Amino acid sequence: NHDNNTLVGWYNSLNKKQKSSLDKFLEKCKSKILDLGCGMGQYSKYMKSKGLAVVGVDFSKEMLKIAQANNPDCLFVESDICNLPENLDRDFDGVLIAYVIQHLSKEELKICLTNLNNYIKESANILIFFREGNKILDEVEPFDERFTYVIKEYDSKEITQLLNECKDYINDNNILISMVAGFNINEIIKIVGNKKI
Repeated sequence: NHDNNTLVGWYNSLNKKQKSSLDKFLEKCKSKILDLGCGMGQYSKYMKSKGLAVVGVDFSKEMLKIAQANNPDCLFVESDICNLPENLDRDFDGVLIAYVIQHLSKEELKICLTNLNNYIKESANILIFFREGNKILDEVEPFDERFTYVIKEYDSKEITQLLNECKDYINDNNILISMVAGFNINEIIKIVGNKKI
């Protein structure tokens, strides 16, 4: 019951727009989700609770130990998300990239998105959560103060441009972007910041 209370507490800490984007995304996913940059597995736990098979990927051994301890029914793989292992499943119908892209340069993000094509079904849905902005910051992991990292904020124009550059590899009708809210890529192209053009 403590485990369930922790999950409920984590979900309740998300804002209304994050919850809406996440739940809309999960409704579209049929069975198997790739949690890229899964960290300590909070999103993995929530997605597993919705009956989905989850594979989490992160480069941090320490984070993965915590994720596995919290989610014994999920598979976690140590890997750079820009260079996923050859033996990883290739039939994911959903990919969550939650607050991860701020750790990647534009070039790395483009490689990551392009390579995803090798691991997902053609109809797969992708949800990207990120903090919008234009700063580079040093931050402490809010769930565990032992971890610190550099954050590179992206603005909606940069993300739209990168996704357009990758659209030969990814079906952009299936991408949800969530900055402050969840936008379909076809909508985000018409958005700069939060103002419609």
